[in-house]
Amino acid sequence: MKELRLRGIDTIEAANAYAPEFIADFNRRFGKVPRNPKDMHRPFVALCRKELRKLSQGLALRYDKVMFLLEPSDLARTLAGQKVIVCDYPDGRLEVTQDGTSLPYRTFDTLRSVHRSEVVENKRLDDMLAVVTEMQAGESNSAAREDRAAPARRTICSGFPTAAKAMAIRSVAASRVQGRISPTILW
Repeated sequence: MKELRLRGIDTIEAANAYAPEFIADFNRRFGKVPRNPKDMHRPFVALCRKELRKLSQGLALRYDKVMFLLEPSDLARTLAGQKVIVCDYPDGRLEVTQDGTSLPYRTFDTLRSVHRSEVVENKRLDDMLAVVTEMQAGESNSAAREDRAAPARRTICSGFPTAAKAMAIRSVAASRVQGRISPTILW
């Protein structure tokens, strides 16, 4: 800043015009020849989150609940069972690397491989849903009649008030006796 003021530079355009001259003078006065001429700078990697993942023998790895399959190549086959680095960039890109070499991959789509069966009717389930519907209808009618200042009823883990649960248990027991519901229903 002092250098700019001494030269009477007070605008950005003038400072930009003076920059090459300043850099050449600065390097001439303070620059030194390195002892080792080899360039030791690391390659710049934009901000990314790096995580180690172990490759399976089938060249697969999991990251962020997704399975990635490395494209089979000579390098990828030698890495089977070893650890690789997954770089997750803020813009959503992912890169799988080993010793600075980017490895091509594809994602494995599990949704495409899963075949969902059709929904089928279950008579036992229909009976139980009818019981629950009756209980909920009875609750809404009784809740409308109750005083708003009445204390809240204690509920059981299933979410039904104690009295409603007892009624449901009696209903299910009666249905079991009649053979409509399997005895394996759990609360």
